Order: sequence, then C-alpha cells, then structure tokens
Amino acid sequence: MASNGPTVIDNPALTCVSCSLRKHAKLAAVDPDTDSEVPIFNLRTERWADHFRWDGFRVIGLTPTGRATAASLGMNRPLVLAIREEEAARGRHPSNEPAEMQTPASAG
Repeated sequence: MASNGPTVIDNPALTCVSCSLRKHAKLAAVDPDTDSEVPIFNLRTERWADHFRWDGFRVIGLTPTGRATAASLGMNRPLVLAIREEEAARGRHPSNEPAEMQTPASAG
C-alpha cells in the first residue's frame, strides 16, 4: 500500500518486496550524476518511460529522478537482474510491454 494511504484495494502500490523495503517512506534521493537531491519516481503521477529505459535487463535512469530512483532502490543489483532474466525466459519480462504501460512494479 502507498505510504500513509488507506489500506484499501483501490490503493495498491505494487513493486517487488525488496524495492518496497528500500523505498519505505522515501520521497527524495541523490542523483549519482549531479549529487543533487531530487524527488524519487512517483508511479501514481509520472510515466515510467519518461524517466527510465531498458538496456537488456538493466534499468537505466534517463533523468535525475530516474537515476536517483534506480540507485537508491538498487534496481540493478545482481539478484534483481537474475530475476529479470528468469522472467524473460518465461516470457514475462516487463521490457516486452509497451513503454506507456510500464510501472516501477513491472519494471522492478
């Protein structure tokens, strides 16, 4: 469920458990390219494709928000890359979705 939101079925914030634990109530993170604190990606108000792209199984941040989010949530740690590779073998890797349909949950 989204931070501080009501615990109801209409308020899901789907993501992998590890990313969810890393995000917790975090609203900002440091962009590794500029060392500036920026807001992290908000799946409720922003489009995934505006901030990220795929490079194989890796998530690449395109904007300060994308880079800070990917770095602070560890979106390219080895275990996540292995999971994405397994998902691709099963035909379920999110990069097969149209970019406008991708969310951090499917990108996770």
